[in-house]
Amino acid sequence: MPDTTTDRNLTPFGRRRFLQAAAGTGTGVAGLLLTGCGDDDDETPPGGTSSPAAGQTPAVKTPKKGGTLVVDAGEPAPDALVYAFNPNNFYLRWALWDTLIIQGADNRPRLALAEKFEMKPDFTGVSIKLRPGLQFHDGRPLTSADVRFSIETFRADTTTSQLKNPGKLITDIKTPDAVTLDITFSAPRPYMEDYFSLLPIVDEKTVADAPKMKTINGSGPFKFTSFTPNQGYVLDRNPNYWDAGKPYLDKIQGRIYSDEQARILALQSGELMHASQVTPAMVKALKSSKDVKVTDGGVGGSWYAGFVVDFPALKDARVRQALTFAIDRKRIANEWAEGAVSPQVLPWPKESPAYIAGDEALLTYDPEKAKSLLKQAGAEGVTIPMDIGQGREGLGQYVQDDWKAIGANAQLNVSEYSAYLERFRTRKVNGAAFIAPMGFSDQMYPATFFEFAQPVRIPNASHYQPDAYKAMLAKIVETDPRSPAGQELLHQWNKLYLVDDPWMAPLAPNNTFFAMRKQVMADPDGARDAPPLSEIWIDA
Repeated sequence: MPDTTTDRNLTPFGRRRFLQAAAGTGTGVAGLLLTGCGDDDDETPPGGTSSPAAGQTPAVKTPKKGGTLVVDAGEPAPDALVYAFNPNNFYLRWALWDTLIIQGADNRPRLALAEKFEMKPDFTGVSIKLRPGLQFHDGRPLTSADVRFSIETFRADTTTSQLKNPGKLITDIKTPDAVTLDITFSAPRPYMEDYFSLLPIVDEKTVADAPKMKTINGSGPFKFTSFTPNQGYVLDRNPNYWDAGKPYLDKIQGRIYSDEQARILALQSGELMHASQVTPAMVKALKSSKDVKVTDGGVGGSWYAGFVVDFPALKDARVRQALTFAIDRKRIANEWAEGAVSPQVLPWPKESPAYIAGDEALLTYDPEKAKSLLKQAGAEGVTIPMDIGQGREGLGQYVQDDWKAIGANAQLNVSEYSAYLERFRTRKVNGAAFIAPMGFSDQMYPATFFEFAQPVRIPNASHYQPDAYKAMLAKIVETDPRSPAGQELLHQWNKLYLVDDPWMAPLAPNNTFFAMRKQVMADPDGARDAPPLSEIWIDA
């Protein structure tokens, strides 16, 4: 197999993508062939994964089958279970549903439900062949018609999903038989590989009932068994999973913990085995725990203060500029993030081709400039009501302090998280501003960020959609980010959102931390934050 090391966030452009399960090998990782046309210009970026020294063989443990993985369930967000990516639904989403391909450890696509996944030479479409014998948890065959339904339902006008916009780029779906699809895009779109790696294939007959948390029918490695409000859920091994011999675990048990301290104590005692929503404070508290390991998946976006640009007090860009210059990001990184992250204004991992190091200097902490801008706008003493979901008030207080220092009054209106989330998803936040994380900057293609990330794409919760911005996004997603033209477009976007016309103010990098007991084998593998749930096992 050829060397597949590449830039973490960019699959090479100008290369035809062809993935097919190897004949006679069955399924899974070993059954993947990746061939390409054109030169291999791949290289390992600075700080990338190092290889063993010559003559050394890394120790590889054989996965063990069985056992129950107890995970931090959070309080599931049923309304966002199917169509939105919500951190509280992390285990449910990736356990119950599968995708056609996934983001591989080398940051290239890897086959899942698809047996063959071939992008057209000009990236205007893809040919897909499903694995034979696929079925949903209830035994119903999973066919090309289910893939077509999933595309259609996620891009429907009535659906609120990060997958809606890219789904609308599909102009034709042909299903000549039960396992074959020929899909056409509106224009060359190589980053649609990311779309298919994130699109769950859902069951038309039961998907509408999934939010009730009683009957959920997917095709993933685990089957839904039960959910008890305020307690958690149980997922059992799917014995008919397409990847032979997996999943390794017998069961996933999701437990709901009341607060951060309860999670820390449960991890330290061994009651809790794996947690996906690990805060910087938890990272600090668990650092000295000999039986717990914490992994850092790296920068995948930013925490930000979003501005509702048509709110009367924020219509003047100078007010939004002032509020952006007023943020002391170094203090937030050191105090709120407990030193677990470094100050950064750009949303990209530093190894991404979209990361322009010099643009970090575009936005600095400058309270005097912020005061001057407020004065110019006649907005001294302005009041900014903020819509804050429970759990984010701590970060909100740092913003409140920084704005108070320049003469702006932030009113933190804290509400139950699920209620806030629904307002955010439907772009109806209460007030002038809100605090949220954004992600998708660490996918296979930088363009995915501009199509998927809620505050960046159109429409967004900030109601930011000038015609010039629409035109800029259209150019960005069509241009190779490594080219001079691509770099200039990215620079112009950075300048627009950081300085010229901010609709969100970056606060801190959004790193993905996981905490787990040492016997849980689920370390990050290459570009991904963690292996698929089907590949996690317990070294008991």
